[in-house]
Amino acid sequence: MMRDVFMVAGGSVAGFDHVRAGRNNQDAFAWHQDDQYTIAVVCDGCSDGTHSEVGALLGAPQLVAAIRRLLEDGVALDGKRGCEPTPLVMPDDVYTLLDYALRDALGSMRFMMAGMLGTEREVIRNYLLFTAVGVLIAPWGTACFSVGDGVYAVNGVATTLGPFPNNMPPYPMYAHLTAGDTEPYMFQIRTTMPTEALESVCIGTDGALALLDAEVRHRTTGETLGGIAQFWEDDRYFRNPDMVRRRLTIIGRDGVQANGDPFRLHDDTTLVTIRRRR
Repeated sequence: MMRDVFMVAGGSVAGFDHVRAGRNNQDAFAWHQDDQYTIAVVCDGCSDGTHSEVGALLGAPQLVAAIRRLLEDGVALDGKRGCEPTPLVMPDDVYTLLDYALRDALGSMRFMMAGMLGTEREVIRNYLLFTAVGVLIAPWGTACFSVGDGVYAVNGVATTLGPFPNNMPPYPMYAHLTAGDTEPYMFQIRTTMPTEALESVCIGTDGALALLDAEVRHRTTGETLGGIAQFWEDDRYFRNPDMVRRRLTIIGRDGVQANGDPFRLHDDTTLVTIRRRR
């Protein structure tokens, strides 16, 4: 039973620069866990968009739901759905699953924007640009995947995604606006492994990059606030569903660096962390 094997926690905070500018948190996250699967996705809205938090808030749950639906209904490599679910062979079949799921989620979002004011390009640019980093854990294997920038850590080893030229990551919704190759706007599988070898996995938006190798202390108590590893090493984040958000808030608000300068989470920061039960 997947729930008996892995614990999940997550949280999100607005970045210092967004708070100072009076802007919303443009990150979002979602996860689903049942007896067979654990699925998690974090999304980061484009900072140039007027209301990019909309795309992230829609994208994260839509993607998780699309992946779950395809896992339950089955995936046929000829493009048909409703087949009898069969064990998938990674990575090729999982790539097909993720490709279908992303296209399903984008199609649903495109349907939603049909009644919105503005041209398709204007609506996408102002509301629906987001990046995504995700993980799928199944009995037959685990896959981390992404489109755009961010970070993921598997068994304590972190990998950064990006940055991209001119700070312009590939936003999936641009696949609807291009007449050419849509491949750059689709999910890329970053790593796969047998699930029995997985101890922990953490996915984050690019704001979480500030936590890599961070030496942060509380400005008044001197307490070590730590870096990103605490979120899969410390049991308290899995006991309290709001603890990840609380800790990120404290780090960004009260943290200082070794030289005494304030430590800031300048960008919106979102994490979902998953760990094997001990």
